[in-house]
Order: sequence, then C-alpha cells, then structure tokens
Amino acid sequence: MNFARSTKVNDQTIALAYCISDIARYYRTCLDREMAAHGLTRSQWWLLANLQYNDGANQQELAELMEMGKSAVGKLIDQLGEICGLTPSQNDIQTIPGPGMRYRARQ
Repeated sequence: MNFARSTKVNDQTIALAYCISDIARYYRTCLDREMAAHGLTRSQWWLLANLQYNDGANQQELAELMEMGKSAVGKLIDQLGEICGLTPSQNDIQTIPGPGMRYRARQ
C-alpha cells in the first residue's frame, strides 16, 4: 500500500502535520540549548547525529542526508576536528568514525 497515494489531504491531516512539525521544532530547540552547553551548534550536533545513525557515510552522502552542500559539511567536519583538538592528516595515525577523513592529535 502506497501511503502517499492513499492519504487524502483534509483539515485533520493538515492539523496533524502542523503538530508533528511543531513538536520537532520544539525538540530541536531543546537540543540546541543542551548542546550549546557543550559548545556545539545545531549544525554540528546534527552532523554528529547523522554520523551515529549513518556510520561509514562519506561526505557526499552526509551532504545529501543533511540537505546541505558538500563543502558546508566539510567545514562542519573541520570545525568538529578543531573542537576535539584534531587536525586532518594524510598519515594513518588515528582514524575517527564518520565521513572517512583521517585525523591525528594536534602536536
């Protein structure tokens, strides 16, 4: 059964969609406050959440999942690397989970 085709748009459907959207917005706002205490922006914690649920995703896949440009995701990765005290590395010193970039501890 194709749900999208079988659902008629009516006042109840619109009201439900509004409620779901409003709850999601409220949840994101609460998470923003919690993550701000750890020095993370919404984009940064959203990237971390996507990495957790899409382990092994590359930068292009993350960009599609997050509905962002590939370069924007790259900047977020770099920001998180800075926060964690890691820098991009061509060497195989330490690999962290995520979009496949290799990082090493800053010296």
